[in-house]
Amino acid sequence: MLLRENIHKSGDYFEVDIFPFKKIDCGRSSKLRLTSETQRKLNERNAQRRLTWIIQENFTPEDVLLTLTYPQNVHITPEQGRKDLENYLRRIRYALNKQNIKLKYISKTEIGTLKGRVHHHVIISGDLGRDYLEQQWKDKVNGIATTRYIEFYENGVSGLAKYITKDNSLAYRSYNCSKNLKRPEAEKQDGRITIKKLQDLRNDTHNAEAFERLYPGYRFVKADPFFNEYFFDSVSGKVERVELPYINIKMYKKDSTYIRRGFR
Repeated sequence: MLLRENIHKSGDYFEVDIFPFKKIDCGRSSKLRLTSETQRKLNERNAQRRLTWIIQENFTPEDVLLTLTYPQNVHITPEQGRKDLENYLRRIRYALNKQNIKLKYISKTEIGTLKGRVHHHVIISGDLGRDYLEQQWKDKVNGIATTRYIEFYENGVSGLAKYITKDNSLAYRSYNCSKNLKRPEAEKQDGRITIKKLQDLRNDTHNAEAFERLYPGYRFVKADPFFNEYFFDSVSGKVERVELPYINIKMYKKDSTYIRRGFR
């Protein structure tokens, strides 16, 4: 059985998945296919992880999380909310362009569960300052804008990504990103990790030294071992259901200057 390391580097963060990707039997390849339930869970998990990597790659502690709402007595349709947000971002882009700075943002429009009120969440460049970002919303729609700087902890910004991707049934649409955001691609290494090494890592997930020897230059944060269910198409043509070991490892650069110690 061959193992693959799927490595994602984003900003000062490092995340790797180690898992089986091919089974060899008598010199011939046989197929591994995820079960439908495993694939569904993996898709949901990966959507959040992809956003986490995008945020970590493109934003810093000087950038801002905005929440934009409307006056209590004003009811906005999702379509109108989308236009308001587009106009808001256009004004911010114009102000940044005058400083030769490109606007970076991730936005999502949601509809509240209790009263069906439209509101927006925006991760955005902080170059203009929080006061300016808030005032531009208040002046145009007479709404409320709250801001906070993005916080980067040892565990990354997975909590923020989960907040943005939560319950798409509440959303007008999935989140939007400015086109200039970098999207980290996976680096793949095959055959470097043996089954025995994988089992050793899975059996001792608190052994920071072992992980840091494997990936020098990075500080260990956590490792999560689990099993994924696959359908295995054997050479004989028989289809079997099998569970195969998997581990997810999170780390960050030892020389990082902005990552806060501790979890959030």
